[in-house]
Amino acid sequence: MSVYYFLIIVLYSCPLVNSSIDLYLSQEETQRILGFNGELFYIRDGVTNHNAVAFQLPIPHTVDIIKIKWQYKNAASFIDAYYEKKIKASNESVLVPATDLDDRGRVPRHSLGDFLLNMTCLPTITGESLVNLRLNITVITAGQAQQYPLDFNFQKFCLEDVNSKDERKEDGAGNDLSHGEEAKDKEKNKTSVFYMAVGVIFSLLLLIATAVCFLHIRAIPKNEDENLLLNQVDGSVHNSTAGVNHPPQKSTAIPEALRKVRAEQQLKEMLYNMKDFAVRRHFVSIGNAMQEGSFGRMFMGTLVSAESGEEFKVIIKTVTEQASTEQLLLFLAEACMLKRTTHHQVSSPINICSDGPTPLVIYPFMNRGNLKNYLRLTRTAEPLSRPLTTRDIVNIASQLARGLNYLSRRRLIHKDVATRNCVVDEELNVKIADNALSRDFFPGDYHCLGDNENRPVRWMATECLECFEYSPASDVWSYGVLLWELCSLAQTPYASVDPFEMLTYLKSGLRLPQPENCPDDFFTVMACCWALSPDDRPHFQQIMVCLDAFLQKLNAFI
Repeated sequence: MSVYYFLIIVLYSCPLVNSSIDLYLSQEETQRILGFNGELFYIRDGVTNHNAVAFQLPIPHTVDIIKIKWQYKNAASFIDAYYEKKIKASNESVLVPATDLDDRGRVPRHSLGDFLLNMTCLPTITGESLVNLRLNITVITAGQAQQYPLDFNFQKFCLEDVNSKDERKEDGAGNDLSHGEEAKDKEKNKTSVFYMAVGVIFSLLLLIATAVCFLHIRAIPKNEDENLLLNQVDGSVHNSTAGVNHPPQKSTAIPEALRKVRAEQQLKEMLYNMKDFAVRRHFVSIGNAMQEGSFGRMFMGTLVSAESGEEFKVIIKTVTEQASTEQLLLFLAEACMLKRTTHHQVSSPINICSDGPTPLVIYPFMNRGNLKNYLRLTRTAEPLSRPLTTRDIVNIASQLARGLNYLSRRRLIHKDVATRNCVVDEELNVKIADNALSRDFFPGDYHCLGDNENRPVRWMATECLECFEYSPASDVWSYGVLLWELCSLAQTPYASVDPFEMLTYLKSGLRLPQPENCPDDFFTVMACCWALSPDDRPHFQQIMVCLDAFLQKLNAFI
């Protein structure tokens, strides 16, 4: 530790010339990742390409490891450049990133070196994760130590391996809804041809979109102000360690175009990998609307089994043709979150139909639909069914705990546990569902805290609000808020608290009050879910035991 900082002091005191650094993706890597020929430079001859660094590079799910080349060029052979490294993922339930670099070391000097970034997806998981690689590079220029705090962001989309051995999917009537193995083998043989076609089309689009934006090609002449740029760090992208703030660069339309191209590529890739449980449009009939948003729709419908010809009721989610590609991609990604789960208390998609104007995601039928809407109806003077009793509420809570315990054992983190993401039928059988279209159907339950992403702030644990850290324990916190919703018949939690003040409010020790007519035993369970430390919260298995014991106590009085 002391030797490292001693070397930095020595470097700082030695005036040098002709020192620069290169860091880039080679032509082979950009061809493999983005589908076109060209070198993607993050730093070229000591000049940071801020547009390239700030851009979230999309990594296809077929690419697990990328190779990044770098080199420190200095006329003096006795001087080195040093780096410090940190790496993290926004969703470690999808992937855990790693590199072959030590946390601290030297940048290769004179000869070109490289390092590997591993973003291999975890098996049986569909999701998306942002991988952040921070390199703090210290180089020498004009007798001063120049810091390069670089944040590289890679957006990796993971799809469950459709070729892995899976459970047999059946509908509520026991009909097999999966394709035969022969059909899977035929589709598998077409994979290479499909990706070659996609690669050609994508390369043409991306070459046009990126030529002006952030690629430094070898033939580009040096800027006359290159030495000045060497001593600057863009304040709009990074925090300057030299204490100098620079005005943000003007934004361009190119990154937006790149995001659209990336979303279209991911959409094609996702739909292709969903073919293992696809169904043709003529087997699906759409009925009455159950819920509508600005671009999302949920309908009752019917599905005909291709094997038996039997017709059965289903719930269908879709989007309008006016939905953007990004909205459609998010809808499908969230709808696939519970794909291939098999549990009585989990509502997983049965099929997807992609041969119409917009994709249809098909779920098992639950005649009372969304649990939050159902709870609101029970507040009325003449509810659609009998009023809910304490026993009913505890029974619903117990069922949902079982479903969430199943997800936890499968290492699936829901991240949006709430009554709006549950479905219920006439007999009060409930299932935990995905959060596809919930932001559109219940916009008042989601808030943006300045990062352009709407989150269920009032349901989130403190570590999620503060560090965006999700775990089964954060689902337990949200489940406690769900219990409060059950007792209050879907009132809004923390209704008087500003979303921007939620973290401060919770860290000060304040919590939701005990609802009216809520038994003490039941409130004790939800209060335990709101422990500040994730380690102090109960597991879903423990919650199931407590609720079952309380349910037996209630049954004894009936």
